[in-house]
Amino acid sequence: MRKILNEWRRFLKESTMDDKEIASSILAVIDPESISSPEPTEFLRINKQRAIRVIRDFLETESSSIFSVSPNHDVVRVGKSQHYFPERDFLDRLGGALSILEDPNSQFNFSQFNRKTRLSDRENQGKYGRKDHSGGATDTGFAVPESASYDDIQAFVGLINDYKGAYLYKGEDYSMTTAEYKKSLESLIPAYDILVSMWYEHSPDSPEIERIKAAKSSAEYAYDQEMELTPIELAHAHMKNGNKMLTAKIKEAYLEFAAARRIFKKLKMADKTLEANAMFRKARSLR
Repeated sequence: MRKILNEWRRFLKESTMDDKEIASSILAVIDPESISSPEPTEFLRINKQRAIRVIRDFLETESSSIFSVSPNHDVVRVGKSQHYFPERDFLDRLGGALSILEDPNSQFNFSQFNRKTRLSDRENQGKYGRKDHSGGATDTGFAVPESASYDDIQAFVGLINDYKGAYLYKGEDYSMTTAEYKKSLESLIPAYDILVSMWYEHSPDSPEIERIKAAKSSAEYAYDQEMELTPIELAHAHMKNGNKMLTAKIKEAYLEFAAARRIFKKLKMADKTLEANAMFRKARSLR
């Protein structure tokens, strides 16, 4: 029995060390100071599935025994290796790397991360950032008409990135105020308007329209509340918006569920925390 336990402990230790090697290679390709080189790229290509798991495990829980992230999200460590992200865009870059790894037609080209420019501010981020395409499913998680114009897509994506900015880089003990929540909706609601207009113009019979309008209605209802919301009311507002977005197959729903989870956790509502976390994982599974 002791021999079996020792072998199991050795296996777990080796598995953790392997994950750290994977994580180090991920950081090597997304570091703002990185220069594309074949070694970490080839390593990630060979270990694609494990790299996807390491990234998803971190993004879904916002905690990890592998990545050690500073409170300001500007320093990330794996073992003794330390990487500096002056724009605090580690999560943006990690999400971009995940998209590259999960793309069935991926060329494993991580050169987009070589610049210091924050991903959400690039004019032409290519396939895994703010897109310069003619339509389809944007990297924001929203589907757009195939014939939508570049300018319309850029205006829409810019508002969605502003909305996401209110949620990213927050610790597990952070919860939004009503004012901060409404501020985020000031970007989300007009983004919905642009998206609905694009669908009406290019594909007026699309079922996407009603799903988006339902999500917009939920956001407008939350925004129109005149009273300061209590923490529990705010958590339920996040859950409602998240569910509407999930129904519309919008992957940004995970932001709402994560915000609700933080509030429920802070209020020590275990069942609600588990519910929010389950919905968070469901939204994260959207492609």
